[in-house]
Amino acid sequence: MDHDTELQSIRDAVAGEGSDRPFSRKIVVIVASVAAACIAVAFLGFLAIKIAAPPLIVIVFGVLSLMLYDLFDTLRGMLKNNGNGGNGGNGGAAAGG
Repeated sequence: MDHDTELQSIRDAVAGEGSDRPFSRKIVVIVASVAAACIAVAFLGFLAIKIAAPPLIVIVFGVLSLMLYDLFDTLRGMLKNNGNGGNGGNGGAAAGG
């Protein structure tokens, strides 16, 4: 194996794109996303309940529910599109009038 081929195989392994580990990058993204969401829900939920102001509780849990919806929608889109983008967007500006 020459130097360039070996270097490319190392890059593929680190990026999770090699034939030996095709799903490793997706698994890392899913685990990290779910862990971050759990930490955010635990921290903000604890604060909202500890402060115990009803409007704050409604706002915090409303925002957390929107965050979780967006997280799962993005992860579903990533898995459906083979890891290319979250929800199928092309990275450009939104279409509008």
